[in-house]
Amino acid sequence: DGGTEGYFKLPTAFGKTVIFTEFTRAANLRTLIVVATVEVLDQTEDTFARLAPDLQLGKVYADAKNFQGQTTVTTYESFIRLVDPKVERYTDFDFLPEDIGLLILDEAHHALGPRTSWVVSQFTNAIKLGFTATPVYSETRQVENLLNRKIYAMSIKEAAEEQLLSPFRVWFAFTNIDISGVEVDILTGDYKPQQLARAVNVASRNQAAVDLYNQYFSGDSAVVYCASVKHAREVAKLFQQAGISAEAIWGSMNRKKRAEFVNSFRKGEIQVLCNMQVLTEGFDAPNASVCINLRPTLSAVVAEQRGGRVLRLDPANPDKEATIIDFMDKEGSDSWQVSFAEVAETAGVPEKLQGQPGVVVVERKPGPRISHSDTKPEVPSFTTNNISVITEVQEIMRIASEAMRVRQEEMALPEGYMKLSFPELSREFEVTPQTLYRIIINLGKQNENDVVRRGRRFPVLVTVEGFRLITEAIQRIRLPENFQLVETPKLAKEFTLSS
Repeated sequence: DGGTEGYFKLPTAFGKTVIFTEFTRAANLRTLIVVATVEVLDQTEDTFARLAPDLQLGKVYADAKNFQGQTTVTTYESFIRLVDPKVERYTDFDFLPEDIGLLILDEAHHALGPRTSWVVSQFTNAIKLGFTATPVYSETRQVENLLNRKIYAMSIKEAAEEQLLSPFRVWFAFTNIDISGVEVDILTGDYKPQQLARAVNVASRNQAAVDLYNQYFSGDSAVVYCASVKHAREVAKLFQQAGISAEAIWGSMNRKKRAEFVNSFRKGEIQVLCNMQVLTEGFDAPNASVCINLRPTLSAVVAEQRGGRVLRLDPANPDKEATIIDFMDKEGSDSWQVSFAEVAETAGVPEKLQGQPGVVVVERKPGPRISHSDTKPEVPSFTTNNISVITEVQEIMRIASEAMRVRQEEMALPEGYMKLSFPELSREFEVTPQTLYRIIINLGKQNENDVVRRGRRFPVLVTVEGFRLITEAIQRIRLPENFQLVETPKLAKEFTLSS
């Protein structure tokens, strides 16, 4: 209909790379594909080699500057350096955004920052397509604000029901670990990592994960999400002591060693990968069928990305049924951590139950059959190592619905206040989040009229007057002209160096 931009909301593990590979071939335009990490860049190259071997693919990132061919893949960090005059640009070749006919943004929520959004806007002659599982990253960061049309959307539940993802089930493992004292990070809106790691890295809790795997999933390929590098190492050691092939991996680990472990996992030589902030976006291992979440989260994005890693269809195992186990810790009088059942809007889509007695099958017009089970699960709820494991679909959804209700009540804004987004504000005014935090603390000390509130549920709330005072304070410490911020972690990641 003449549109030139839009986005697709597709579940994690749906196979977005395959879709835009075919789209690139069909469009036959000079194409730039932007991905989140170098690992995903390598996977994209492999997909093109398999599905479109006739297309010459260039790569642009810290270690490669090959812009030859009709299609090029780059990372978001390098994408900025191709265009933005405020950063040190690549000079290995001439690049003009107007020469690109098709711009594809994988994990498009990464393009929502002010600088990246500006770079996207410079591709004035390109068809712009975004692919993401999480178009609403936060209240202020939404893909719709960048690419104004939703072309197509499919939920996790729909994709599994239509057999585009593996059938799955969700279990809750309730612990007696109290995390009500863990503060919320004002920059991320999630638990503070160090405090969380100290709270949940408990021997009995870790051992329960090993026992669960041994008793119900022995021999299956599993990924375990941990709260710190130390946590990942200690959990991996417990698996090894139980005679299970397991390794720990993390973001700052030697890239070659990390790739070696991931490849061994894909081959089945390693059964369990315990990871810290690695196996989220772009991790492609169809054999992975068990996800054990030992790190609680308040982020729907994190919850979906983690669980989705085990939902890929496995050509080598057509009977695969995935299991996502969320460890649920005590949150005082309420429970508001985000579970996979909540983001998936179901506690399971079990293919084995379709057409069996006791299963209600509803015909959708048009479309395939949808199954809703009232039968008992294969494994009834049980207790192990002081962990209460809930497996019944209806009970899990009751708990998830109650958590949503409590969270909505807790997140209701007090009259006259608004939430302050640290990441957006720091980008807009080009000050570090840490500097912004110091401004808030100082303002809070002078807070005679309660213009700033801080608390666990709301890291920072401000009145209109409070927001004015904050922006005035920021203006007084703006960067001098011709200077820019250097974000050390991002720069280190781009060049595969330590911070």
